[in-house]
Amino acid sequence: MSMVSPEYYIEEITKDKTYKELIKIREEFIASFESFEEEYVFNPDANWETNFCPSPEVRYQVNMDCLAVLLKVMQERFREEYLRSNELEGGIEYDEFKQ
Repeated sequence: MSMVSPEYYIEEITKDKTYKELIKIREEFIASFESFEEEYVFNPDANWETNFCPSPEVRYQVNMDCLAVLLKVMQERFREEYLRSNELEGGIEYDEFKQ
């Protein structure tokens, strides 16, 4: 059984989601990182031997890849929902932020 790519996974879980819903997904990833880091990274007595497949460290790395893809989706969704709607109301255009 092969794992799906981070791009495919994020595409599937973000379909038809608002920017606010994407924030919740991002927070779930961050919570998973914090849990792993507390249990394994900051714990000098951590037992890295597990029977889980994929292992916690593999899931941690895959989740980091997924978060990177999610952030790109969030950036675009933010532009769509907030910057473009603000443009109509005389808001700041995206190009002004890049300078």
